[in-house]
Amino acid sequence: MTSYDIHKIDNQLHHIYHPNSETKLAMDRTILSEDRTRIAMDDFKLSNLNTFMAYMRTGLAIAVIAFTFNKFWICILGLLLIVYGTIEFYYTDYIVTNNLPLTSKYFYYGPVLLTILIIIVFVIETEELKHYKFKF
Repeated sequence: MTSYDIHKIDNQLHHIYHPNSETKLAMDRTILSEDRTRIAMDDFKLSNLNTFMAYMRTGLAIAVIAFTFNKFWICILGLLLIVYGTIEFYYTDYIVTNNLPLTSKYFYYGPVLLTILIIIVFVIETEELKHYKFKF
């Protein structure tokens, strides 16, 4: 082993234990990138929880008010909203936790079907209101 080889090994060890500014910058960027990814995942999960709570709050309010006024179909709609919110929450949480892509058609068709169902229920309830004669 020559002195050149010893110097080369020493230089390599020096870079491992005492990184230069470029290596240190690359390491800092990697750590920063991992922190940003973790923060983004936490933010997404909190947003998912917020959406879940909104579905629960809205569904429960609709169901209770409809039950109070004996509106069966609107009460069912509120309960379906609670069920849909629960399914969406757990499905989204599963996808995010397992780092799966958000490419499911479920995310696109679920709200559309729910909106169509809301329109149908309100049309049914409006038709029932036409049978009552209001006197003012």
